[in-house]
Amino acid sequence: MIGIYVRTSWRNVFRNRRRSLIVMTAVALAVAGSFFMVMFMNGMAQGMVTVAIRQFGHVQIQRAGFSDNPKITLLMDDPASVFAALDAERQEIEAYSPRVIARGLARSAANSAGVQILGVDAVRESLMTNAADHIVNGHYLTGARSVRRKEVVLGSSLAAKLDVRLGKKIVLVSQARAEDTEHTEMGSGAFRVVGICRFASEQANKSLVFINLADAQEMLNLGGGISEVAVTLHDGDNVDAVAARLAERIDGADYDVRTWMQASAALATMVKTFEGAVMFYVIIIFLGAAFGIVNTMLMAVFERTREFGILRAIGTRRWALFRMVLYEAFFIGVLGTLGGLVLLAFIHYVWLPNGLDLSVFAESLALFGADAVIKPEMRVDLFVQSVILVLAMSVLPCFWPAIRAARLQPAETMRKI
Repeated sequence: MIGIYVRTSWRNVFRNRRRSLIVMTAVALAVAGSFFMVMFMNGMAQGMVTVAIRQFGHVQIQRAGFSDNPKITLLMDDPASVFAALDAERQEIEAYSPRVIARGLARSAANSAGVQILGVDAVRESLMTNAADHIVNGHYLTGARSVRRKEVVLGSSLAAKLDVRLGKKIVLVSQARAEDTEHTEMGSGAFRVVGICRFASEQANKSLVFINLADAQEMLNLGGGISEVAVTLHDGDNVDAVAARLAERIDGADYDVRTWMQASAALATMVKTFEGAVMFYVIIIFLGAAFGIVNTMLMAVFERTREFGILRAIGTRRWALFRMVLYEAFFIGVLGTLGGLVLLAFIHYVWLPNGLDLSVFAESLALFGADAVIKPEMRVDLFVQSVILVLAMSVLPCFWPAIRAARLQPAETMRKI
């Protein structure tokens, strides 16, 4: 019997083809538009996370207290134990890079600016981050150094403020560790600009300075000390588990092991907020589509009042009529969803195969740390939630017309024949 009601409901969808097609088109547009928004916002959020991971790594290892008070004296003087712990997790770890981090001042012949000095191992850093891919003029650090030539790479906005170009010299000044003490003194060094880069984050463009790790250690009198080790993983979903194991392997009293979510708590909160905002947007859109389906099913019930009365008169149960209306609404929702997915596939794979170019808004996006080209991405869990929401919004509002159909009295409807 169930098969009869399902087949009847399927045929009823096309009894008034024009009206059904209009409603299914509305559902398809709602599905395509809302799913694209989900993919766009998720792609933007994932892009911001990628930028953060390229800057912080999936995991950071630092001296205890360094994140709260990044003093140049809070160093990892003997990082060998840290490197040993990282090598023990090499199956999970993609790359790691030791760094020296210091706040300072960059001076040129024309101007000066506050900067964040990042001393890096040129080879290891290029394996872990994509800083070299953001070079717009010159080249990235090579690791080469001499008395007369020390390399520096600047952000594009910083280079413009200092009014320097390739081959020009700048002087970096920062607090350095005093000899054999926990006190500090001023350290400085002259560096020649070998590259200018443009990052997704405007803050990085304005303040970030890359120099070779050995040059940073020499200028700041650190010996072999480093400020942190940044780590990237093969699978970012395992970040909490890997961080916990590293914390066990390393002396927890001396070192902090932090995930990127702890290093950039504001970004992690923003990503969660994005997810909530997207689902709220999807619900609003589908509510509009749901009203269209309800209207269609109400009209169908009113038009087929006599038909439903005859069915009741020949013994069809109320529950059967109730289900027939819901089946019809469900089929409209399914067909509209399939049409929306086809439209979405066309948009994603044909119209925007390389992402959505928002270069005209590049400056605004840089404030959020997002790239100018957003590549929409669909998370499986959000996709499943959205599909369930579509079908639920197609069926649940139609309980009202289904109840009206089930409550029809055969005697009253037969009098209208």
